[in-house]
Amino acid sequence: MRLLLASLLLLCTNAFGQKFIVKGTVTDNKTNKPIKGAEVRLEGSDGLDVRIKADSTGVYFFDSSKLKSNTSYIVSADASDQGYLASPEKYNFTAAGKRDSIYTANFNLVRSGCGWINFPDFKYAFDKAELTKDMIDTTLNYYVKLLKENPTIKAEFDGFATYGEKNPIRLSIERALKIKINLFTMGIDSARIVTKGWGDTRPYTGCSKKDIARMKTQSEKDSANALNRRVEFRVLSFKYKPKSGKE
Repeated sequence: MRLLLASLLLLCTNAFGQKFIVKGTVTDNKTNKPIKGAEVRLEGSDGLDVRIKADSTGVYFFDSSKLKSNTSYIVSADASDQGYLASPEKYNFTAAGKRDSIYTANFNLVRSGCGWINFPDFKYAFDKAELTKDMIDTTLNYYVKLLKENPTIKAEFDGFATYGEKNPIRLSIERALKIKINLFTMGIDSARIVTKGWGDTRPYTGCSKKDIARMKTQSEKDSANALNRRVEFRVLSFKYKPKSGKE
């Protein structure tokens, strides 16, 4: 092992006599299986921008002969072409004043499909469609970050209402549209966002009108109705092409 590392370091000697290895693995967050072909990107404060693909074992390795002293670097991973969200975690390191260094950055990517990740829903007060400050600070900002980190995602926000709310179809549409408007004001291209309103026709699992009627306490009924007053997010595709200079 020592001989192998010594050989790799020798291959990665840069013009300053520094020897670096930047390596790691890209795996599936749920199965821990390697993601062959995942793209790993190395960006430098000097303008360096190198991208390589992970091999069949999920391993990647940068030939870091271009690394320079007094320069900082960021390593990130993406496999959107295979239905994965880009890793929100990015590794930062600097080559300043260091020699013979081995940097390891491992990534666990999450699939966007049903059953792989539970995206947070927007929750509403009865007959309300406005986003509260808490919803903006938490849920909305979560999606702003997600969409900026994954610029090729085209997404859908589905609005829902519960029984007894006034004009549930219109209310559910309004709930979804207000999210789209807020995302636009925060820098997300509106062309990426599709909205739909389902009224009270698609209750949360276990929260149908009959389910609620069978519940024994008002507290249980209130909780079930609250789950129905929501907006859900889902990924439609990873095929959106960002406009030049946008996002």
